[in-house]
Amino acid sequence: MTGEAVRGRAVALAAAIALPADLRGVRKTVQTAGGTTGLDIEVRVQRGHRYRFTKFVAASGAGWGGGAADDRAAARGARQRGLSSLLEDHVKAWHELWRSDILVGGGGELQRTIHSDLFYLLENSTVDTSWPVGACGFSSHYFGHVFWDNDLWVFPSLLLLHPSRAKSLIQFRQRTLPQALARSTAHGFAGAMYPWEADPWSGEDVTPAFAVQNADREIHVNGAVALAQWQYYLATHDRGWLKDHAFPVIHSVADFWTSRVAFNAAKHRFEILGVTSPEEDYTDVNNEIYTNQVAHRSLEAAIGAAQILGVPSDPKWREIADSLYLPSRGDSGGYFDFDPSTPHDKTTSWMATSVPMLSIPALDFDAGADTLKGLFEHSVRAIGPVRVRANQMVLVMIAIQAANVGESDYFSDFIGGSESANDPFLKPPFNVRSETPQNDSTYLLASSGGFIQAFVYGLTGLRIEENGLAEKFAPTLPKSLSYLRLVNLQFRGKAVDVVISRLPSGRVVRSVTFKAAGHS
Repeated sequence: MTGEAVRGRAVALAAAIALPADLRGVRKTVQTAGGTTGLDIEVRVQRGHRYRFTKFVAASGAGWGGGAADDRAAARGARQRGLSSLLEDHVKAWHELWRSDILVGGGGELQRTIHSDLFYLLENSTVDTSWPVGACGFSSHYFGHVFWDNDLWVFPSLLLLHPSRAKSLIQFRQRTLPQALARSTAHGFAGAMYPWEADPWSGEDVTPAFAVQNADREIHVNGAVALAQWQYYLATHDRGWLKDHAFPVIHSVADFWTSRVAFNAAKHRFEILGVTSPEEDYTDVNNEIYTNQVAHRSLEAAIGAAQILGVPSDPKWREIADSLYLPSRGDSGGYFDFDPSTPHDKTTSWMATSVPMLSIPALDFDAGADTLKGLFEHSVRAIGPVRVRANQMVLVMIAIQAANVGESDYFSDFIGGSESANDPFLKPPFNVRSETPQNDSTYLLASSGGFIQAFVYGLTGLRIEENGLAEKFAPTLPKSLSYLRLVNLQFRGKAVDVVISRLPSGRVVRSVTFKAAGHS
C-alpha cells in the first residue's frame, strides 16, 4: 500500500503472511474496499487443532527506507527467514544494548525504574539517522513534536551510554538547519532560530497558535541545540564531524544571539529582553537566569569550536560572551529567576522556578560553593508550595542540584520517590512517566532523560569538558544505596566504568576506569 499525508508526505506499507504449513486446500483472496486492504483465507480446519499465522510488516516514508516495492521485498525476506530467526536476532540486539548499563546496590524497585527509563530512551532512538525523539515518544501526546527535550534531556542521557544513538538525535538539527535559518530571517534576526515545537520530518515550526508566546520567546531552545552539538564533539573528539556537521549549527546559533541581545549602555552590559522563561507562566521577562546562561555557554562553544577548527570567529561572539549579564544574585542578596521588575508571584506554576535548570549537566554551570548552595536552597523553597503538582523535569534537576552540593537525602527526595513502589509519576502497568502526578501525558521522555542524567552526571559529579571526563563535583550516594555502577560508558573511543561506593568509614568515593578499547 502507498499513501500520502495531508501535507504531501508519501508513506508505504507492505505485509507478508506466513500460513501454517499443514493447511490444505487454501483459497486466498485480496480484497480492497473503503480505503482498506485485507487478505481473506478460506480453508477447511480440524477441530481441536491449533494453527499459527504470522504477519511480517515493513513500513517506510519518503526518503526513509524506500517505497512500497522495497517494503514488500523486506516483508517477504522476513517471512523467508522466519519468526524464530528474527526473534533470535532481536534478543541478541537487546543483549548488546544492555552491555552499557546503570546498576545500583540496595535499590530493587529503583533498579527496575532505571531500566524502564533506559528502555524507553532506547526504544525511541536508533543509529545512523537524523531522527529525533518526540516529547512523549510513540504516544500521541504533544503530537510527536520535537522540543528541547531532544537536545538537553534525552541526548545527554544517551551520550555516554550509547553515543551512536545520541548522535542521530542531534543530526536532526543539522538536517533542519535551513528551516531554522529561514525562521530567524522571518523574525528579523540573524543566524538560526530553531522552533519551540518542530515537526520531526521537516523541522518546521508547528507550535500551536495558543502557545505563540513560547514559539517566539522561549528562545533558550537555541542554546540547547548548540550545546548538544558541542557536547557530542567533546565526548568523541570527532573533529571532522565538528567541521562538516556541528559547527554550521553552533555558528548559526551564535549569530542568532548576536542579533537578539540588547546593549544596556547605562550598565555597560549586554542583556536578553522579552523572553518566555522555562517556567512558562512568565511569558515576557528580561534577563531570565537560564536563558542568559545558555546563551553565554553556547557563545563560548562557538568560540571554542572555531579555535579547534582553525577558522576565525566573529569578534562579536567574544564581546557578547564576556559582557552578557549573567544574573544569579540580586542587590539584596536574594536569588531570583529573572529581572525583579517582573514579580515572581504566580501560584499556578507547575515548575515554580527555572533556577534548577542551571544544573543541567551540559550547561556545565560555573559558580562557587556558596552560590551553588544558595541557588539550591532557593529552588527547594520555591518548589515547596507546588510540589504535589509539579512537572518532574524541575524535580530531577533539583536532585542534581542536591548532588552538586552533597545533599544526598535531598537527592533521594527529589528524584521522584522512585526508591519506593509509590512514585506518583510512574504509571502502571508499564512504568511510563507522566508529566505531572495528576495528568496522563505519557510517556514524557524529558523526565526519563533527566532521571537517567541524575545518576550518570548527578551522583557521579562528572561533566564532559574539553580536558576530558572531568570530576567536577564530589561523588554522592544516598544512604539507601550501597553503590552505583555505570558499566561500559563510551568516551573518546574508550570504554569507561564508573563506580561510586561507600567506604566502611562512611566516606563516598569515586572510581573511573578507562579500558583499552570500547565496544560498538
